[in-house]
Amino acid sequence: MGISRRSLLLTAAAASTAGLLPPASARAAGSPPGDVVGRITVGYQGWFACPGDGAPINGWWHLSQDRSHAPSSPGNNALRAWPDMREYTAGHRTAYGPLGDGTPAVLFSSYDQQTVDTHFRWMREYGCDTAALQRFDPNGGEGATRDAVTAKVRSAAEANDRKFYVMYDVSGWTSMQEESKADWTDRMSRHTASTAHTRQNGMPVVGILGFGFADANHPWSPAACPDVITWFRARGCYVTGGVPTYWRTGVNDSRPGYLDVHHAFHMISPWTVGRIGTAADAGPPRPPPAAPPRRRPPGTSPCTGRPPRAATPRSTAAATPSTATRTRTGESANSAFPQWIQVDLQTVHPVRRLVLAVPPAPGWAARTQTVAVLGSTDGTAFTTLAGAAGYRFDPATGNTAVLTLPAAVQTRYLRLQFTGNTGWPAGQLSALQVFAR
Repeated sequence: MGISRRSLLLTAAAASTAGLLPPASARAAGSPPGDVVGRITVGYQGWFACPGDGAPINGWWHLSQDRSHAPSSPGNNALRAWPDMREYTAGHRTAYGPLGDGTPAVLFSSYDQQTVDTHFRWMREYGCDTAALQRFDPNGGEGATRDAVTAKVRSAAEANDRKFYVMYDVSGWTSMQEESKADWTDRMSRHTASTAHTRQNGMPVVGILGFGFADANHPWSPAACPDVITWFRARGCYVTGGVPTYWRTGVNDSRPGYLDVHHAFHMISPWTVGRIGTAADAGPPRPPPAAPPRRRPPGTSPCTGRPPRAATPRSTAAATPSTATRTRTGESANSAFPQWIQVDLQTVHPVRRLVLAVPPAPGWAARTQTVAVLGSTDGTAFTTLAGAAGYRFDPATGNTAVLTLPAAVQTRYLRLQFTGNTGWPAGQLSALQVFAR
């Protein structure tokens, strides 16, 4: 079998009377239609404000060069085109004189809920499915306003049957490696509870824009970027990446040496704004380029594509792989721990961190499973890599659990041994990821 460039991701069914099951296969590179795959997604800035609109920033945010003064021409103007204000109920007066039709020169604010409602109504009317809300460094003076706009976007998406998710734009964000994690944990992850939050493959979507761009605003090394991506993946997120136009070849707007970074995303969206000014810039029609070499994300262990072994409780009889399918009737009669599932990595690899998953809601409530990890280099003699401990699977965090070994180990065979489950009388597992760090 070939080696997948993705981390070990085994889609095994949940436990049955015979134990953990059934044959699993390596996850395909593509994804089925969901909230982003097969949909139209728009970028949403939500970064306009005006004095008097109630926004904490209290200024002409992104509307004038000096936000403490109203837009005027020519010296204090950040506008490229005047918005059509006819469908907004609130307009904020600028320093310009009346427009050509005699109406006052007013502008909208993203802090007005009706503004955001109007934009999401337009999305519904014109067939746009999802909004990726840009989130720049939220730790300065703009943070409180950005937090409030996120709540307004959530409300508008729910009211208009649209989807939304947060896309971190790391441009100029010096401490993004740790601060983005804290921001997600403390503030943004709560929005995944919304019925309007974008999900793909059952996972909440989060975006990161800016890795690998060849400019001073995006200085992070190929080693720093995967740390952020794998952190979000380990928390059950489907991670999209805004990448340079020339990400594949590492020239022009792209730094070389970032292919592994881009491959660590679940999905990428190359940035082409401003890259094509004329038809000639687009180049002549040509066949699609050959696929790049298959690579796996940095810091992960490879997947063999082979099914795992699964077994009933170990007793005097030898364990055999399960072939049953998951049904309530079969599971409810079991209650026979311990049970285990085992995977062969095909060769010895470093292993430090495992991400376990059960299917997402609906139908799968929160549960705690007691799991130990064993390893072997020959498939016969196993040693304990992590003792039995309880791991929480919660729909609010994607029904995933992260299991970190005390230290990185070299192993070929990994065995998860289940001895308890508060949600069902058998061990349950739908996906397993194995990381080297």
